[in-house]
Amino acid sequence: MLPEHQQYSYDAVTLYVELSAALNELQARGLGQSVKWAAEQLVGLPEHAYEPGAKLALEARVRSIEPEHPKLTHGRAYFEHKEYNRAAHVLAAINTPVAVFLRCYALYLAGQKRQDEERIEASGPLGFAITSNTNLDVVLAELDGAVASGMAHDGFTLYLRALLAMDRDQKADARELLVKSLTAFPCHWGAWQALVSLCDDMETVSALDLPNHWTRHFFLAAVCLELQQNAEALSRLQVINQLFPESDWVSAGAAMAHYNMRNFDEAQVLYEDLLARDPARVTGMDAYSNILFVKDAFAPLSHLAHRLAGSDKYTPEACCVMGNYYGLRGQHERAVEQFRRALRLSRNYLQAWTLMGHEYVEMKNAPAAIGMSTDMQRFDHYTVAISSWLLYQYKTPTCLCRKSEVVALASPAWHWNKLPSNDEKAVHLASCKRARCQDCALPVCLCCCGCAADAYRSAVAVNARDYRAWYGMGQTYELLSMPYYAVYYYRRAALLRPSDPRMWSALGQCYQSEGLNMPYRAVACYRRALAHGDREGIALPRLAKLHESLGERAAAAHYYGLNLQRLDAEQQRGADVTEALLFLAEHAKDCGVHAEAERYCQRLLDVGGPANLRAKAILREIRSSS
Repeated sequence: MLPEHQQYSYDAVTLYVELSAALNELQARGLGQSVKWAAEQLVGLPEHAYEPGAKLALEARVRSIEPEHPKLTHGRAYFEHKEYNRAAHVLAAINTPVAVFLRCYALYLAGQKRQDEERIEASGPLGFAITSNTNLDVVLAELDGAVASGMAHDGFTLYLRALLAMDRDQKADARELLVKSLTAFPCHWGAWQALVSLCDDMETVSALDLPNHWTRHFFLAAVCLELQQNAEALSRLQVINQLFPESDWVSAGAAMAHYNMRNFDEAQVLYEDLLARDPARVTGMDAYSNILFVKDAFAPLSHLAHRLAGSDKYTPEACCVMGNYYGLRGQHERAVEQFRRALRLSRNYLQAWTLMGHEYVEMKNAPAAIGMSTDMQRFDHYTVAISSWLLYQYKTPTCLCRKSEVVALASPAWHWNKLPSNDEKAVHLASCKRARCQDCALPVCLCCCGCAADAYRSAVAVNARDYRAWYGMGQTYELLSMPYYAVYYYRRAALLRPSDPRMWSALGQCYQSEGLNMPYRAVACYRRALAHGDREGIALPRLAKLHESLGERAAAAHYYGLNLQRLDAEQQRGADVTEALLFLAEHAKDCGVHAEAERYCQRLLDVGGPANLRAKAILREIRSSS
């Protein structure tokens, strides 16, 4: 179990002094993200702590200051300019704790940089070719030497050893090293973030022997957000807010929790408050743009996109915002271009992979993308030859631009296996009378689904806990009429978000499809969706129709009645209301509840068409029987 919530009794002035000292240590070691976090919490403290806290922090720094070797200053300058090999060379002769950490960290980052370069050379900027950091053994040898010289319990040295363990996929060892590192230096937010990435479930978190320090509560809030325990995260953030009432980190965390819970109005208010305090803010604006996209708020999204394009155009978050802007305008190709740009800037940027998959799915559904095109009906032997070669290599239709496996049918009536030879299959691909992908010239109906699946797979590779990517994979395979695959991915999404009715509704729809035809499993899924809220009102009408098709008329009447109540409360009119009234009238007549049947029929008399005629017939039957 996670630790119980507790009221903080920390003194704000003491925290100011501690954070100021931590900032100095983190800045000395070039840990920029941790410096940023510590500074945000420093300014998040109550104002009355500033003056006495600053005075005490200055006195503490004066007492602890020591002369710094000029080579350390020189090496740090190279490190800050990302000249990692030069920094490591300059710092080679200095053995102070700061110099040893900077030297080892510079070697590690140099190896990471070369690893990325080799991956790009092998598979392109968005590829996932397997490469390795060739400096890991060198860094480990350096760290072993540091341990031998008395730095075995240095928090930053332990942090580097944890990074090496993570690179070698030794998760248990990495968690243990990170806990030791944080026990020695608890204000290192980078170490807390690394620990979050290693916690796959709440049981793993509960087993950690975390230091009894106020920063652990920030970690617990962050890990609750990561694991979709959003109500718990909000509760913890509210308690943290007592101590850091002006912290933007706390406000951003609360906004993300509300966004995950689909409380879009509350999340939008929090993001707008953050922007009012910091108009140049970029962090979190991708999630804010998602909210505006879902709410069809074109004007605010346009304003946000133009503001970021004019100030921080080439950041992943800005590209994501502009991608959402183009997506809302229906310009899906331009949206994909922006998401690709975001990924070229940061290949592990999860949002862009997932949103790019969504855009490819939209391109598959857009009439302009899949419509007939008379000027693209011809094909040439070059395209046939390439398609045939890919079929020989991969045994399935393949997108030429992405080389991702694609198994979509070019038309509903056509079956891939009916074509006897690879050459005939290649000819069919090349001659498909549909719009073509701009990158590879294959039919868009094939290319976009393949690229969507590829994007979602990449998102899962970056973070297997991202339910949106699993859900997107399910949607893609459902579009490809492959329900067994779709069920697998929808189930993974539902495991990650068991309280989200959309996951269960999608899974129920898949079980209900002709390919599976498992009505009782579909009923169970729709009931789960109903138990968790079902804001979209998907589960009730489908449950009613399923029970009706199964001959369970009493259960069908129950769900038709509930759906009718929902529709009346929302003041909706349409086919769903007519269908529910008609069934309920028939059922009440059959059960002998004539007064209720007449009430439903009276409402149907205001509706035209066959429903009106059937209502009059029911009324005649009731009067004749009485």
